[in-house]
Amino acid sequence: MNQSDTASGKMGNSDSAEAVDLSSRVAACVSAWDLELGPEEFTLSINYARPALRSGHELVVLKLSPPDSVEYHRELTMLDAYGGHGSVRVLERDSALGAVLLERLLPGSPLTEFFPHNDDRANGIAAQVLEQLWQCPPPPGLPDPLNWAEALLRPERLPLDVIAKDPLDRARQCYTELATSGDEKVLLHGDLHHGNILSSQRGWIAIDPKGLIGERAFDLGALLRNPAPALIRTPGARALLSRRIDQLSEQLGLDRSRVRSWAYSQAVLSACWAVEDDDPGWVAYALACAELLAP
Repeated sequence: MNQSDTASGKMGNSDSAEAVDLSSRVAACVSAWDLELGPEEFTLSINYARPALRSGHELVVLKLSPPDSVEYHRELTMLDAYGGHGSVRVLERDSALGAVLLERLLPGSPLTEFFPHNDDRANGIAAQVLEQLWQCPPPPGLPDPLNWAEALLRPERLPLDVIAKDPLDRARQCYTELATSGDEKVLLHGDLHHGNILSSQRGWIAIDPKGLIGERAFDLGALLRNPAPALIRTPGARALLSRRIDQLSEQLGLDRSRVRSWAYSQAVLSACWAVEDDDPGWVAYALACAELLAP
């Protein structure tokens, strides 16, 4: 599986009584699940992931997250709901350790391998994966788009003047109108971009779901602002995105204007999250995507 995230020492809040030493948690998983760890570590922002061999023959990936993180428990909820239908399969879990053992996807190449020379093929593959994921009944307790977007919809959460007022106000209005006018209640991946769709022995498979419930057009937002940063450096990026919107909307039976508007407002939301994470590079990238996607 082509995953990346670095982690060393401890993950989570080291001041918390629940913080557990990473090496101890890895050792516990190795013992409990009869693992032989591989040499590479994938690099993830807050998680640890490493290829392994279980019981001497089964290729797997060990992934650890802060045990008390909402994201860890929501990802498991999503993967359980998918049940391997278009998504990576869960083999074992230990919530106290924040650990999950996943099938290893081989060859594990991401959809980025088709960009930009064969973007149409990448779009077609992504659409097929989405169609599989959307068939799964949504479990209770997942957020909707309005709950998802507090960084955008609550102005007091952002420092002043980091993002210009006009695009921020426009995106807030656009996002709110979309979120309050749709009536679909579909299980959405929430972050299905090129790096989260991998080739495997079972076909193309989604990883790392974030999880929310809403209309299908919402789920194209991440795909339309990726792959990063290559997308905005590609000559004719605006026309490429318009073709992508046309192709995906037609294949999936979605309203083009809602697809574009969701993608635009989510790009600004992504910039807001980057402000909160103190990541000026991603702020600039996400706003550049928003400019290309503006309705």
